[in-house]
Amino acid sequence: MALAVAVFGLIVLAAALNFRSFSRIVETERVLEQAIAHGAAIDRLTRSLHEAESSFRDYMANGQPAYLDNYQGGVAEIERSLQTLSQALRAVGGLSPELAVMNGAVDKALRQVRLALEAKGRRLSDPQLMGQVAMAYHDARIALLALADGVDLAMSHASRSHATEVHSGQPIFFISMALNLGFLLMLVFWYGWSVRRAKVLHRAMDRHNRRLAEVLSDTEKLNQRMEAVSQLGRELQHCVDRDAVLQLLRERLPRHLAVVDGALYLLPGRCRNAMNLAFSWGTHGFAERLNERDCSSMVPQEGGACSADIVLPCRHLAPGLGDEASRWRCEPLKAHGELLGVLTLRLREGHEGLDHVESVLLEQTALTLGSLALKESLRQQSIRDPLTGLYNRRFLEEAANRELARMLRGRSGGLTSGLVVMMLDVDHFKRFNDRHGHEVGDRVLREVASVLRQQVRASDVVARYGGEEFTLLLPDVDPESGRLRAEALRQAVAAIPTGGGLPERITISVGVSAWTLAGTTMDALLGCADAALYRAKRSGRNRVNCAWDEVEDDVEAAAEVGA
Repeated sequence: MALAVAVFGLIVLAAALNFRSFSRIVETERVLEQAIAHGAAIDRLTRSLHEAESSFRDYMANGQPAYLDNYQGGVAEIERSLQTLSQALRAVGGLSPELAVMNGAVDKALRQVRLALEAKGRRLSDPQLMGQVAMAYHDARIALLALADGVDLAMSHASRSHATEVHSGQPIFFISMALNLGFLLMLVFWYGWSVRRAKVLHRAMDRHNRRLAEVLSDTEKLNQRMEAVSQLGRELQHCVDRDAVLQLLRERLPRHLAVVDGALYLLPGRCRNAMNLAFSWGTHGFAERLNERDCSSMVPQEGGACSADIVLPCRHLAPGLGDEASRWRCEPLKAHGELLGVLTLRLREGHEGLDHVESVLLEQTALTLGSLALKESLRQQSIRDPLTGLYNRRFLEEAANRELARMLRGRSGGLTSGLVVMMLDVDHFKRFNDRHGHEVGDRVLREVASVLRQQVRASDVVARYGGEEFTLLLPDVDPESGRLRAEALRQAVAAIPTGGGLPERITISVGVSAWTLAGTTMDALLGCADAALYRAKRSGRNRVNCAWDEVEDDVEAAAEVGA
């Protein structure tokens, strides 16, 4: 009886130990499964942050609503991922500070994005705000990485603790096996199966950790490249003219693009069927000019857009490429739907096309060039007369002040050069309007402006002074040469053929004044030229009158009276 009681007691003890060990094994399995679930939740949140940031940057770069929709979906996914991760980490102790930091960093990133989107809606551009958005996303990823490290440490500690307790019960298992061999064999089988599964789970967790580390490393590299591109964008915004932009692009594009050779072609002014080479790099010899028929990216497609994906090399690249033809691409640079230029590239070995960062760089380059073109267009509108295309009175006054300052400096330094001012008026212009209508009058003004542009030098300033009056500023011209130039202009206008919308012959009267002979201020020069123009009109029109001739006549008359 005592032996039976002892055996029964040992069996009960073995059963209790088995039950305890079984509970620990189940707990170990649960901990490992939680670790995998936590890792999956962190991975899902990492991908959601990355997708939301990419969609936000795409929307801020080109303003397409599809990217904004993608970003809103990414934000919803981030919120779901945060809720899932918070619920999953409630069972892990000691991680509340890391979880709070990560939540705060994500909330900060979303607030910065909302500020950027509000600025975008007001058509504002704040490079500092964009930098704060990038830094906020960077802080969120750093906080997420710290949380992942904390989860890994806690799970590893819990796994080791449970494994130690399981191994410590093995001697008791072998003692109980002598009393209950069948029970112990079943326990050993169950234990072995659990250990194998734990190893499988450990290997899966190791693979997941390695993959997560690779994703974080790739994300960090991507952030560094995006930061470099953002820095380039800020520097481009500080460039004041096109030459500074091209110089900066010449230095930076070869660094940021995975290409061997490259060339930037830009449209010259209003020309739309040919481009000129702005700069190139590498060893390939690029053509100085790119015609529309030679480059597929310059050919408008349906809807007015230009081709962006060139599968076969363009005609200007096809000769002599051979097997390397697939490595060449022509990327159109467009801003606000308008083609500004083409970037011709030869990709490095193993690269099939441009990645996301390089595409953002090209979009940023196109937006900068478009902004410069818009500024230049606005500047030309502010200094040009819309009817004739000549400079307006505002630009004339600025140029006159510069020339007068130059003349004063030259006189103080003993260096003198001439300056001639001409006032031109179309004869009988009111008759053109009254007899033939204002359209013919406008045609007359455009024809006269065209002749004036053809007759002057690059250093001369031709402006529409008002109505049918034109003003010319001729630096480095002496008075007698000014007289000859005025007579040449008068004859050139008189030679404009009639017909083709011009029913009558066009003539002009010209008044000429010169530096020091008529005065040393612009008001004096313009006043004397205007008075000379009035005398030419009064003398019968279609003639040249010089202000200094009147002065000489007055001197001669005074001498005769004195005699």
